[in-house]
Amino acid sequence: FRGLPGKLRDTGIETKKNRARGANLLSEADASDAPQGQPEQKILDAIAWLNKVGIPVPEINAIALIAGYRPGGGAFKNPKGRLSTKGLVTSPVPGTLTLTEAGRGFAVAGERYASINELHEAIFETLGGPEVKILKVLIAHWPSTLSVAETAQAAGYEAGGGAFKNPKGRLSTLKLIEAPMPGQLRVRDILFPQHLGMPHA
Repeated sequence: FRGLPGKLRDTGIETKKNRARGANLLSEADASDAPQGQPEQKILDAIAWLNKVGIPVPEINAIALIAGYRPGGGAFKNPKGRLSTKGLVTSPVPGTLTLTEAGRGFAVAGERYASINELHEAIFETLGGPEVKILKVLIAHWPSTLSVAETAQAAGYEAGGGAFKNPKGRLSTLKLIEAPMPGQLRVRDILFPQHLGMPHA
């Protein structure tokens, strides 16, 4: 992902203040309860950013993508598990993740993306080529829906072939696309945070 933690557009003041506050909240706990390493910090910061753009209880898949990871991979699941063990995140609803009070102290939302196009490019970087082709087609038609056949044709695939069905299934599993009605596809609204405006050509 472009603009991920470590490349946030802030002065560093927010980062220092938040981490100091988090350390104070954990002052009575073991020092190892603080986030250790970049992966844990990326996840905390991704949750904070999603909160900032108006998603108070973000889905785990969305957090992983914003943090620059594939949701099902160990590179994401392992640090996520450690953060939960440390009491820095919690799951109020299955499939979601939120910051605890201590976690908020360490998280830095920052100004991660300057435009909706930059967000989309960052998401594309976490996906395979066929997934990107399909997602680009649906993004171009958001908020409208396309039929499965229309989507496949626009992406350069046969609708009934595995070359299309497999990446389409992965995008659905990642909760980047949805099927409002049988045979229809649409990109999910989470890819269009309102404060980033509309995409440009």
